[in-house]
Amino acid sequence: MKPWCQNKKIGTICLLVFLLLLQGCWSKGCTRGKAEKHFKSGLAKRQKVDYVGAIEDYTKAIELKPDYASAYNNRGVAYEKVGKFKQAIENYRKSLAIDPNYSTPKNNLNNLLTVLIQKVIIPLP
Repeated sequence: MKPWCQNKKIGTICLLVFLLLLQGCWSKGCTRGKAEKHFKSGLAKRQKVDYVGAIEDYTKAIELKPDYASAYNNRGVAYEKVGKFKQAIENYRKSLAIDPNYSTPKNNLNNLLTVLIQKVIIPLP
């Protein structure tokens, strides 16, 4: 009996499985890199006060990496800046659902809710 590595069928199957696993690992890393690129672009647009553009970039980052807590938090900030408070709250909560120990979205959510409550209780003239 031949060792498994000398059996052409098994050797070919093993090689194909190895290549598929290698390709899968590479593409995940590639996806993370693209997500990071969109995230950084969102940061740059937010600094230029292009909140709509920042939201688009953070959304692309989230599509590539659905567990990107920082992208959800930052998209929440951008939504807050354009007055879309419901979306901001949803993004802060999603960020916290991904990483409950991430204090930034917790603080952002608390601050936004405090401001919204004050506007309802003590309306500005």
